[in-house]
Amino acid sequence: TTDRAGELVQKTVVRTRGIEWNPQHIGHHAQEHRVDLACAVSVRPGSLLARLRTNHCFPSLESSIESLTLAVWLQLGLVALLAAVVQGTTGLGFALLSIPFFLLILHSVEGVQVAMALSMTICAAVALPLWKHTPKKTWALLVVGSVIGFPLGLVLYASGSLSAIKVAAATAIMTFAVATALLRLRQDPRGVNAASTNSASLLAIGVISGAMTAGLGMPGPPVALYLAWKGVGKQTLRALAFTLFPISYVGALSLQAATVGVPLRVWMLYGLLLPFAGIGAYAGHRMSGLIPEKVFRSVVLLLMFGTGGYMLLVMLMG
Repeated sequence: TTDRAGELVQKTVVRTRGIEWNPQHIGHHAQEHRVDLACAVSVRPGSLLARLRTNHCFPSLESSIESLTLAVWLQLGLVALLAAVVQGTTGLGFALLSIPFFLLILHSVEGVQVAMALSMTICAAVALPLWKHTPKKTWALLVVGSVIGFPLGLVLYASGSLSAIKVAAATAIMTFAVATALLRLRQDPRGVNAASTNSASLLAIGVISGAMTAGLGMPGPPVALYLAWKGVGKQTLRALAFTLFPISYVGALSLQAATVGVPLRVWMLYGLLLPFAGIGAYAGHRMSGLIPEKVFRSVVLLLMFGTGGYMLLVMLMG
């Protein structure tokens, strides 16, 4: 009952994603943010299910969507547009560039789910034509590995605080940027075919990719780095990205929906930002043949360094 829940809450401090609410504040904010008190009292304390449900109660987008200002909407739309341009041109980059800013702008880990849904749609829209260029064995091993890795990433997403997710995302971006820069310095590209890569290594890379998808919404970095290190060509890499990532996102979002949930508000924001992402992806696809690949990759690398560095700076100053 409401009285019973209120009595229990008065004796408890509820810690959610990076925010600690003391008993004096609970009563005032529970209605405003629609905190589900059952999350804190209906499951065994300390269990994984308890952490999944409690951590997912707040903060959310439910109360913020209606109050987003025009400036915030423009920021979200611009981020989706620019990230989609990069994705449409290279096959990678939407999650890397959009998730940090979605987290900073929305102040909610549900920004990860919004970015995942948008990236899933962009990749799925062009996956079929690129399927003929996809090495099937490599793709299958990466998919199997990703499925194994999903539960690992879910633990990070469900039990980590908003601050922890931000730090993990920024660290992943900076690591990917540094590794990419080092790979560009390599003077002896091997030019091997994706089919010649080691099966065990591909399976392991798939596990890491799956964990990063479910935890951070970023399946691309481990796959891109491994295949680039092996010297896989641009067309093959792009085909693998666009055909693998929709599977990764569908699997990760399905697992999240069955555990922590994917609220309706996430799909509402996804629908509102989809036109920006669609325009950006189309523009990126058209630009891919106009801008020299070396120049564009340099710009993307600078963007990644800037994004990761900015996010870490904000975390340190905050």
